[in-house]
Amino acid sequence: MKSSFTPNIAEILDRSALLRGYRPSVTYLDRTWTVGEVTDESRRLAQLLLQTGVSSGDRVMIVSRNSPYHFVLLAACSRIGAIMVPVAASLTRFEAQSLVDFCAPRAIVCSPEAAAFGLFESSGTLLHFVIDDDRAAGPITDALAAGYLGLAAAIAQHDGEFLCDSERRPGLGTRAYPTGPVLMQFVAGEASVPKAVCLTQDNLFWAGRSMRDELAYDANDVTLVVSAMSNGSGLGGAVASVFASGGHIVLARRHDADEMLDLIESRRVSVMFAVPAVYQAMIRRRAERPADLSSLRLPLVGGAPVPVALLRELSALGLEPLNVWGTTHMGGPGIYMPYDLAFARPGSIGHPLPYIQTRVVDPETLEDLPDGTVGELLARGPSVVRTFWHGKEYADAGFADGWLRTGDLVVAEGPFLTVAGRRHDRIVTGGTSVYPLEIEQVLTAFPGVRDVAVCGIPGEAWDEIVVAAVVLEPGAAVPELARVQEFCAQQLAAFKLPRLLLVLPSIPRDERGNPQRDAIRKLASSPSMPQPEPFPITATVPVVMGGGSADSSVGLQAVAAPVPVDF
Repeated sequence: MKSSFTPNIAEILDRSALLRGYRPSVTYLDRTWTVGEVTDESRRLAQLLLQTGVSSGDRVMIVSRNSPYHFVLLAACSRIGAIMVPVAASLTRFEAQSLVDFCAPRAIVCSPEAAAFGLFESSGTLLHFVIDDDRAAGPITDALAAGYLGLAAAIAQHDGEFLCDSERRPGLGTRAYPTGPVLMQFVAGEASVPKAVCLTQDNLFWAGRSMRDELAYDANDVTLVVSAMSNGSGLGGAVASVFASGGHIVLARRHDADEMLDLIESRRVSVMFAVPAVYQAMIRRRAERPADLSSLRLPLVGGAPVPVALLRELSALGLEPLNVWGTTHMGGPGIYMPYDLAFARPGSIGHPLPYIQTRVVDPETLEDLPDGTVGELLARGPSVVRTFWHGKEYADAGFADGWLRTGDLVVAEGPFLTVAGRRHDRIVTGGTSVYPLEIEQVLTAFPGVRDVAVCGIPGEAWDEIVVAAVVLEPGAAVPELARVQEFCAQQLAAFKLPRLLLVLPSIPRDERGNPQRDAIRKLASSPSMPQPEPFPITATVPVVMGGGSADSSVGLQAVAAPVPVDF
């Protein structure tokens, strides 16, 4: 193996164990592992993987809610050149099996809940391990009966006298740790074909360095991880680097407002990342019970557009929230808005972090566009992946001359960027392009609206119909669509106004917090939905509400009305 110019995660961890092995590393439930303990555990796991036939380039999948084993497995794979593949525990057996088929792991680690599916099928030898020491998980009896091996029990059989799989004499600074891919994560793609990015040791290192150099996010911080570690919002380069450097990670198995408040106060958490909906839930719970949040110096908000109202609510608690934007492809955040500038530039996601370059281009020609013009955001840098794993079609469409095509539509104003929507979320109505985010930002300010998502559905005449799905605050009355249209018309052109309004108990979102617009389109296209009249319209008509327009099977109400349009 060749020497690496940038540190490997396991190399950083080994050095941290040598220098500060006594410090807390991972806290989960009522137990805290020290840096030394986690390091030893990762060495034992690496020995176990080698013994079972895992070698450089092999994949090791973990299907579980957030667990300390995500960190241990990442370090273990870093030692032997294997690739860790974290998968969401919320997937069905069919979905998880499709990912096994796609990446062909040599070994798989499951939580007891995931192991309840039974053994996964594989064309090759697939070793199955169940997490057998998590008190928050279910019983492991059925998993063991099905053929799973207890993970903690298997790890304990090894001595930990191992640093890495190297041709040279083991010892810090005396041989090369493995380089290349180490973390495979799945991102949104076509429903029938998985889409995966494979982050390298370089990607993780530079993503961590970017956050360290700009925000001083380092081993002195206590980080609360509440987002799912199956994607970049939970396990990205910054969190991985801070963990390896000897920082303290406080781990929540899933996001729960009460637990978050307790952990921030009791563990003196200084950094956390969450999507706006999670922060909103925490704020509502904080209003009902006291909690000291003064230790939280970097409340990072992202994964979805951050309403100015949320920034104000967090500020009222004495916090200085930072809007961060990034993708799994970047190893974590790539753009952020400094707190001091957030209110002067509402809606902007900020400017690029160090070591990230961006361009705004015409989505069709890829030519650079001037400031003030909506275009696709391209990015590149040492933390940004250069291709997709086993996805030539995705790679051909997702990269241009070394630049990542993010698919996000933005407007630049100097170094500052404002998201206008997603390239594939475009709604064409009246022959004109409309982007959901623009409408959503207006609707978030409508009285009584807690959450919102906008999409388009096919119309009879003018291309697509704008549909708004809203979640109301407790006790808020279902608004008349005409009132919603009047409110939006103060800032939006008539053809952008919603013509169908769905009142939902919650907005369906993915693990990053992005609206699942396909699910909303499916609801909006139900035969029970009222049908707006086609354009052109010169006057509104009475709003149709309740009764036959309610669909109790999905727990929603729908209102519809035509929109006055004068082209």
